[in-house]
Amino acid sequence: MEDDTGHRVRNLLENFDVISTYTHMAIVPAGELYQELIQNVKTAVAATSLGLTSLDYTRKAYVENIEPSEEIETSLDKEYTKAYFLAKNYVHEARKRLITSERDLPSMGVFGSSVVLERLESTLFSAHLLYSLGNVYEGHAVSRVMLEQIAWAYQASGLNDREAISKIKPNQAISQLKKFLPKVGKLYGYLSKHTHIDYHRHHEFIKAENNQNVVLLGQDRLDECAMVLLHLADIFVVVWEFSQHDYLNEFTAIDVKDNVVNLLDNRLFSVQMEAIIDNMETIRNKMDSET
Repeated sequence: MEDDTGHRVRNLLENFDVISTYTHMAIVPAGELYQELIQNVKTAVAATSLGLTSLDYTRKAYVENIEPSEEIETSLDKEYTKAYFLAKNYVHEARKRLITSERDLPSMGVFGSSVVLERLESTLFSAHLLYSLGNVYEGHAVSRVMLEQIAWAYQASGLNDREAISKIKPNQAISQLKKFLPKVGKLYGYLSKHTHIDYHRHHEFIKAENNQNVVLLGQDRLDECAMVLLHLADIFVVVWEFSQHDYLNEFTAIDVKDNVVNLLDNRLFSVQMEAIIDNMETIRNKMDSET
């Protein structure tokens, strides 16, 4: 549980625009709903930077008369934002479907799974924020932790013994989950390779500038990051419904008959996910061909 201020800050950091001059900078919520706020902040930033006291004068002289600049946000940025919110909302809506009233008490493993899974919406946000800042490797590290936690929940949900649950290890849990959902193994291997910067990848962080080597702090790989977040959301909901199926009346990722759980191959989210991934790949290929 977090206070309203913390919640609002998180919402801001999910999708924001930057207003800046050479001396001052502010971040504001992105989107058409915030145009009045954006104009007001632009005015305040401009006035402070220029040492002016009249906001009305600053707005008329320096803000309203400025020709709109070219769109900074690229198509890849927009698709990435779409991917994140699709992933976030899919996870959020799945969690909201949980029904605990007038149901039997859960087993120790099912309860433990719900505790671990409930907080992963925050982990998804953390990975997204790192990706948004260009910290791809750091984002992959957080994403791998999230995948390990999902796998832990999957394995724990079938147990009702405290000692057995406490002995679950991430690698063991990943192996168990990928038997039910094979793509887990591929994603885990991918994240493991990209969590630590191997020597042969050092060239990704160096460029020549003014006859000197410069170390890059961020990277532009939003298509890769979107792919990770979308697959994490898909895997999360599969495991959420698998582990909590006795407390759900509606399923989007699995089918339950006679207490036997089967994975739905034609999940709607999978179709939406692949559409975004394919579109981002097309945009990336176009960008690469133009450079």
